[in-house]
Amino acid sequence: MKIIIPNIKMNKKYIPNIKVLFSKIKNFEFKKILNIFNNNKTILVFTIIGLVVLNYLSLKYFVRLDTTDSQNFSISQTTKDIISELENDVTIEVYFSDNIPPNLTEARQNVLDLLEEYAKTSNGKIILDLKDPQSSDFETNAQTKGIQQIQFSEYGQDKFSVAQGYLGVAFVNDSATEVIPVVASIDNLEYETTSRILKLTASDDKKKIGFFSKFPAPESPESESAVPIQEQSILSTLTTIEEILGRQYGVEEIDLSSGKPINVEEFPVVVVVAPSAPLGDRDKFELDQYVMKGGSLLVLEDLLKLEMNAPVLSKTESNLNTFLEHYGITVETKVLLDESFTPIISGFDQIAYPYWVLATDDGINREIPPLNTLQASTFLWTNPITKNEKENLDYTELITTTNLAWEESGEVINIDFKEFSPSDQKKYTISYLVEGQIDSAFKDKDIPALTDTTKSDERTEEDQKIDSGESLRLVVFGDSDFISDSFINANEQNPVLFLNLIDWMANSNDLSSIRAKGVTTRPLEALDNEDKNIYKAVNSASIPVIVTLAGITYLRRRKNSPSKI
Repeated sequence: MKIIIPNIKMNKKYIPNIKVLFSKIKNFEFKKILNIFNNNKTILVFTIIGLVVLNYLSLKYFVRLDTTDSQNFSISQTTKDIISELENDVTIEVYFSDNIPPNLTEARQNVLDLLEEYAKTSNGKIILDLKDPQSSDFETNAQTKGIQQIQFSEYGQDKFSVAQGYLGVAFVNDSATEVIPVVASIDNLEYETTSRILKLTASDDKKKIGFFSKFPAPESPESESAVPIQEQSILSTLTTIEEILGRQYGVEEIDLSSGKPINVEEFPVVVVVAPSAPLGDRDKFELDQYVMKGGSLLVLEDLLKLEMNAPVLSKTESNLNTFLEHYGITVETKVLLDESFTPIISGFDQIAYPYWVLATDDGINREIPPLNTLQASTFLWTNPITKNEKENLDYTELITTTNLAWEESGEVINIDFKEFSPSDQKKYTISYLVEGQIDSAFKDKDIPALTDTTKSDERTEEDQKIDSGESLRLVVFGDSDFISDSFINANEQNPVLFLNLIDWMANSNDLSSIRAKGVTTRPLEALDNEDKNIYKAVNSASIPVIVTLAGITYLRRRKNSPSKI
């Protein structure tokens, strides 16, 4: 039926006709449809059958339209590929109490929807088991799996109270279990879920990530009865990174004191973390031989370290530059400041602190795969890096500051809150990638002897010295604090940057595309003084101009309109 509405002028005599017209249209739509079904029951039957079939197909072939920029409400193709290749079944046990406060109700449903998508996409390999909070063994099973009660505010009977409940998820495969103790949102839930499924189903011979550092030798106890001082471990300050890496890789600290060569097949990536004592020639030799054999080396250097009990940076005893200079890289004994920074939160205040340099869009090289989803990253008391290009090597800036950065230097630098006076502002490089072919730094040289003469040399005649490397891959950062337990929360994307680099350097990109989901930091771009002055002038002048134009327009319209009196 085609309805034509006449072009009429709105005056009083047409108002009843319009009401009648729309009344007929409204009545027609419902009555006509009801009459069709009453007169032809076959159409009604087929319509019901069609709705049932459509409902069945919608359940069997699950489709979700996710319009969020990071696709938080749906699983990625990477996850679909991983769970489609599972050889063993995984049960996802959900322990959600029924007294969850209203502010978490929506988050709970979003979590259940995402986990249900896992089950429907897995072709039966993943089983979703929603535990009944009213069952007698609910709490016992939750605690057995490692999920503890949490406290949250509850509102009921016109009063607030503190309630206890469960918001955890357990992943079970045979006798092995992985747990997310508290799931209060879907931010980063896909990575947390997929990484735990991978860990449950991974083979025992998974790749390892090695960590190496050098500390001053512990002092001997003054008396024989004194407790011996334990040697320091770099992993003791990286427990968060160690736990996350451990879901996909083995994580081990590498000891070079006995001269044992690093096995590239076992350790595709070695991370050198801010040595505070000088490296011996044998240490540098073993690292050199590792990269000559095709191992990927990630160096996080800090030549100025934060003192324990004072807001000052002091120069370390590291001589890592004597190793890096062979590859054309030098970490400078300076600290960077930038007008693009992450403020320190104190109560409800945000304190300006340019020492926490914030790298944003312009400072992140998105052409490198592990950085292409990164939005920002924060580096704390970072050292600038310079290059002295060597033949057959390619140098790529990974992270840089803005053009509004400046530096401070000295063997001891006061980093307390103060009035900052920028000078000689320019762009600095925080991280370099070095790739290509290069001869060993120990070519035509003898293998250095062990520094510790009390140990026997574990390098054998089968471990041949290599004089040239064909596929060097070296990444250097002028900061190690950005992944330390003390400061990893300075920016939620700091662990994303590090873990993506590890995946890329280990040629294992399985989780890098998932890990960035849920990251919400969107920093404002830092402006130089000229741009700031332009924006200030425009903002100051625009309001009076707009008010003046509006007044002139109103007066002209009033002048041109005929008087109604």
